[in-house]
Amino acid sequence: MNITLGENIKRLRRDRQLTQEQLAEALEVSFQAVSKWETEASYPDIHLLPVIADFFDVSVDMLLGVDAARKEGEIGEIFNHSYELMHEGKAYENMCYLREKQKEYPHNPELLHSLAGAITTYYFYGGRKYEFDEDERRKAADEALELCKRAIKYSNGGNSTVWYKLQMVRIYTNMDEKVKAKEIVDTLPNIWSSWNLNITHTLPEAEAFQYYQNNVLTGLQIAINELGHLGYIGSYVLNEYSPQQKLEIEQLREKLVHTVIGDNLCSYNKDLFYISNNAAWEYMRMKEYDKAAEYMEKSLKYAEAFAKFEVSRDRKYDAFWLSRLDDSEGYSIKSNEKTVFDELEQHLNGMCEQDAELGNNERFKELRNKVAGIIAAQK
Repeated sequence: MNITLGENIKRLRRDRQLTQEQLAEALEVSFQAVSKWETEASYPDIHLLPVIADFFDVSVDMLLGVDAARKEGEIGEIFNHSYELMHEGKAYENMCYLREKQKEYPHNPELLHSLAGAITTYYFYGGRKYEFDEDERRKAADEALELCKRAIKYSNGGNSTVWYKLQMVRIYTNMDEKVKAKEIVDTLPNIWSSWNLNITHTLPEAEAFQYYQNNVLTGLQIAINELGHLGYIGSYVLNEYSPQQKLEIEQLREKLVHTVIGDNLCSYNKDLFYISNNAAWEYMRMKEYDKAAEYMEKSLKYAEAFAKFEVSRDRKYDAFWLSRLDDSEGYSIKSNEKTVFDELEQHLNGMCEQDAELGNNERFKELRNKVAGIIAAQK
């Protein structure tokens, strides 16, 4: 459906929370003129179009709705290419690509948000955070924050605005500005008032069925993430958890994934890869080297399964309570070009550097050689 000039003026006015009288005063016209524009009883004089566009900080084309479908298709192609770059872990290339494309569509909120995310990913994730000095990180953070603010400005509100605010929270957190991050978090709805949990109450039960299934997956992800945070803080920040208790948390996380997802783990193989790594580190600290090796072998098993998943078309969960869902988007975005096997090798080497006795364990030696062979074969 084509969006008309009158509809655009009305939408932009309401987005700014202006009355017709206030807009008329700003443009130095009568409020009756504004009313007629919005109902399309008449149209603004042609010389007023750039004035109106400038007032709302949009292009004249956007105001007129010219070639809206074509532009929507072009923006869709931009996101598709960006997604391919992220899938390949090309964070720098993606950031540069979106910077150029954002110049073509300076008022598209989703593109502004994507560029903010690309900048944040390049400067703060993928092991690169400390490759940049404080001034470089500050400059990147300020740019990303400004992009998020513009995305909020040009958006129509709703769920998208929440995502833009969440991006700002991550940026402030990465800059250790937690007071500013909390100020934004305080404006967000709590989990029980979220769209995800409440949309189910507004739909016929048959239509709500898939949303309930999706919420099960969301609940699983929240549970394994929060348990992971509890384990880390309880063990290494507060020193309240023993290695055995930290290990029990990792085993609980593993059990939750298997229980909810079923046998075809799809992208959750990568979650289990990290969970097994964590368990292996705890066994190393307990000097149980064979158990540490056992869990790193499990990590390799999950790494191999995840590598197969990335190229597989079998993305359906086999648990019947997830029958409406698939894992087509699972873990397709990477913050760097490392493979899961590169990460596994990094963990193995780190453990051996920390505990020389573990490095002499025969199972560990065999595992390191096997992973090195896999990496060599991929090059």
